[in-house]
Amino acid sequence: MDYSRKLANIFIWSGDNEVSEMDDKIKHILSNLSRYKNFTILDEPIAFNTLFRDKDFSTVQLHSIETCGDDDIVGFCGVVSWIDEELTPLDHDSYYPSMKVYGYEEWNKNGETMLDILVFDW
Repeated sequence: MDYSRKLANIFIWSGDNEVSEMDDKIKHILSNLSRYKNFTILDEPIAFNTLFRDKDFSTVQLHSIETCGDDDIVGFCGVVSWIDEELTPLDHDSYYPSMKVYGYEEWNKNGETMLDILVFDW
């Protein structure tokens, strides 16, 4: 499969192999999935460590916006914590704090604020 060709139909690319924004197809898919109905969708992606610079989250769940068929996305793909501007994997995987966020939802559980984010490259 030509992976870059598949992605070119879903995202708008900027200069350095970076996805600059979601196109209408992925926005349409997200709007039809009840799981993501309360997410704030950003006009342009923002680096995680910039967007959430002064906040702490004991749990941040990552959701990949790579499409899965014509009407779904991959979805859950990892979990980290973000405390004192330090990203710590909770699933023994690797992530970087400058990953681009395309959307997010903050929610509360047992008095703690949690975060779900939409990412493409983490």
